[in-house]
Amino acid sequence: MAAIYVLGYWLKYEKSFPRAGGAIIFVGAMAFGAALFLVGQQYHLPIDDPRLMTWWFIGVIPVAYFTRSRAILTLAILAALWGLGYKTTHWLTGISWAQYAFYAFYLVLGLVLYGIGAVHVRYERMKLYTPRYLFFGLVLLFGVMYVLSFKGIYRENVLVNWHFPDLPTAFIITFHITAALAIIGVAWCLAIDIKQKQSSFKNSGDLLAIIVFTAISYMVITLPFTSPVTYTVIFNVLLFAGIIGLIFLGYFRGNGSLVNIALFFFGLDVIGRYFDFAWKLLPRSIFFIIGGLILLGGGILLERLRRKTLERMRAIEVSDESET
Repeated sequence: MAAIYVLGYWLKYEKSFPRAGGAIIFVGAMAFGAALFLVGQQYHLPIDDPRLMTWWFIGVIPVAYFTRSRAILTLAILAALWGLGYKTTHWLTGISWAQYAFYAFYLVLGLVLYGIGAVHVRYERMKLYTPRYLFFGLVLLFGVMYVLSFKGIYRENVLVNWHFPDLPTAFIITFHITAALAIIGVAWCLAIDIKQKQSSFKNSGDLLAIIVFTAISYMVITLPFTSPVTYTVIFNVLLFAGIIGLIFLGYFRGNGSLVNIALFFFGLDVIGRYFDFAWKLLPRSIFFIIGGLILLGGGILLERLRRKTLERMRAIEVSDESET
């Protein structure tokens, strides 16, 4: 394993073959994970044992930062999320309708990842890693909200009888710690912005959203309302507001990736609403004909909107550079 890393490092930094060296280092990170699973089988560890993913994450995350490899960072994040998913599943086994707790946990995990990305972007040497954290954080956040925006996943009898303290103590403690990490990330970023006198809505507005969605995650895990309609309305409004906010955030910061993520979830939401409302109301042939037209027309409109937005962002960057 060490030989693979040394060879990759030598090619990447000593011989100036960054792609070849980076690929070999990534192979080394994958081989490390494969070796963990092979050793785990010898000790009769099940393949879904969360410790395997935890060890994989611990083993590759330093390599990602030492070699400045975004590919290995992606691998580390996936290993962490996978391991936490296994562990959460073990904790919640036997709990009726435990998916609500699972959704709440991954909602706050998305906020933690976004917060880590927000911290990274405030340090010049760490900006390289920011896009990976933001991407996974936003995908988790919007993905969970999208699922929770459908009325069909709620059952009134479950909402009435749901009791948050009945969840396993280990899960509850982990959830609180994760939520605290999200808030710590916000405080860290605000402290940096205030120190550098850069605290403004443009630079720090998304930090307020982290606080709001952390509170929303507690609403998901405690389920204070007994009507499925209430949750459906809340999460549809939050999803739409989040999409609009992300578009503006990407526009003002000149980050096209944020705009692309927002438009992707907007299109996904339109398709989801169409299936949700029209499936039972229209004959199947008409349903698919109209659905195809919506997909075709909506795709064209979204692509035009995306291109115009990115062109305006580039024009603003050019004008700012010419002024300086």
